[in-house]
Amino acid sequence: MFSRIKLITPRIFQRFNSTNDITGSFQYTRLTTKSYIKIWGPDTIKFLNGMITSKLQPHFIKKNLMTINANDKSQINEGSIINFPLNESNWGLYQEDGPHGEYISKFGQYTGFLNGKGKLITNSIIYNTSQDLKYPEFLVEFDKGIIFDMIKDFESHKLGSKIKFQSLKEDEFNSWDIRIKFNNIPKNIENPWIDNLIDPMSQMKTPKDARLFYENVMNTLFNGDKDVISCFVDNRFNKLIYKDGQQSEHFRLITSKNCQDVGGIFNVGMMPFPIETKQLENDSVAFRKDRLQNGFIDGVKDVLPTTLLPLECNFDYLPNVINSNKGCYVGQELTARTISTGILRKRVVSVIIDKPELMSEFPVNEYIDVELDEKFDVTKSNMAPSPFTTATDNNTKLKKKKPVGTLLTSQDEIGLVLLRTDYFPLAFNKSPDVADKFHITAPRTNTRVNITPIRPIWYEEWVKSQMKR
Repeated sequence: MFSRIKLITPRIFQRFNSTNDITGSFQYTRLTTKSYIKIWGPDTIKFLNGMITSKLQPHFIKKNLMTINANDKSQINEGSIINFPLNESNWGLYQEDGPHGEYISKFGQYTGFLNGKGKLITNSIIYNTSQDLKYPEFLVEFDKGIIFDMIKDFESHKLGSKIKFQSLKEDEFNSWDIRIKFNNIPKNIENPWIDNLIDPMSQMKTPKDARLFYENVMNTLFNGDKDVISCFVDNRFNKLIYKDGQQSEHFRLITSKNCQDVGGIFNVGMMPFPIETKQLENDSVAFRKDRLQNGFIDGVKDVLPTTLLPLECNFDYLPNVINSNKGCYVGQELTARTISTGILRKRVVSVIIDKPELMSEFPVNEYIDVELDEKFDVTKSNMAPSPFTTATDNNTKLKKKKPVGTLLTSQDEIGLVLLRTDYFPLAFNKSPDVADKFHITAPRTNTRVNITPIRPIWYEEWVKSQMKR
C-alpha cells in the first residue's frame, strides 16, 4: 500500500522576485462550439471505460483473453492505489501513468470515442465535477454538431447500466480556453509548471488528496470562485513544457453562465511580477493554431468522424489517452491488434502551408491529397512489365502516382496532414536540396501550394520503435 503523501500546494515562482524581469500573460477565449453530456450513477466509471480509449477502471484488466469483473480484486497488483469502491463517491479520474506512477486526478482527461470498426468518431474531454457526491459524476465534452449523435450512442450502449445522462442546456455553462505563459525564464531553470502543477498533481494517491490539490490550484488561479464547474489541464503539452521553460500551460475551464469574463476571476496577485490579462475574440484561432502546430486535434472540425484510427492521430504518444490492457471497449479489436503488431502506415503531422490564402479554393469538409515531386519518391518501385499488357498499359501504370498523404484541416499557415510513414525520413531529416518537396494543388487556379512537415516531438521515440520491429 502507498503511504499517505503530503499534499503539495502550488507555489508558482516562489523562488523568483520582481527583479528578474519575468513577466506573464493570461490569455483566454470563450468557446461557442462545445456542448456537454452530464453522466452520473453507480455504473458511470464502468460505462465510460467501455466507451472510450482511456483507462478509467483500474481493476478491469485482461487475463488470458478474458476480462475480470470490475469488482474482482483478486487480480489487482499489490500496491495499487485503488483500494476503495469505484461506484461510490465522486472520487475523480484514474491515471495509470505519471512521473510517480499511477495517480488520481480531478483535472479531466483527453480521450477518444471509437466506432465498432475502431475508427475515431471524435475526441473528447472527460471532466470530473468537483462536488462531493454519492456517485461518480462527469461532464463529457463534444462539438455541438455531434452532441445528438453521441446521446444516441450512449443510449444504445446503456443496456442495464445504472447510470443517467442528459445534455446540458446552453444557458447553464460557458467554456473557456486559457493559456498562461511566463516570459524571460532563465535558461538554466525548468518550466515552473513542472514543479508547481504537473509533478505534484501526479503525486495524488487518494481521492481526498486529489480533491484538496484541485481546490488549492483553483484557489490559486481563480480565487476559488464558485462559478468554476470543472477544469482540464491539457497534459498533451507536457512534453513541450519539459523541453521549453517558457512553454505555456493550457487549460479548458467550464464555468456557470454567471461568469461572463473569466479574466475577472483570475488571481493576478498570485505572482510577484507583472502579468497581462487579455481576452481574445470568441473561438480565437490563436488557440487552435497552438494545437495544430503540435499535431493535436480538437473536434470534428479537425478530423471528420470515422475517417481515422486513434493511433493515426498519435493517441499512443499522449498521456493516458489510449490503453492496451483496459478490458473490452468499443473499437478495441482493431486498436489492440495495431498496438500488438506495431504496424501503422500513416500518422498525423503538423505542416506549414506556404500560400494559405489559396486554401479558400478547396472544398470545405473534404480531405486534400498531398503529392510529392517524383524525383524525391524513394518508395517508388521499379516494377517489371507485365507480359499480359501492352507497353502503353505498363507505362500508364508506372506513371500513376499515389498521394503520399492527406491534408485534413488548416488554420492560416498551419495544417495537419495524415502522412504515410514511409516518407517520414524524407520529411523530417532536413536537407536544403529537398526543400518544398510536398505540395497540394489549388483547384481553381491550378496553383502549386508547398507543404512543409514539422518534425513532431515524438519523432525520435517513433524511430526507436521502428528499430525494434
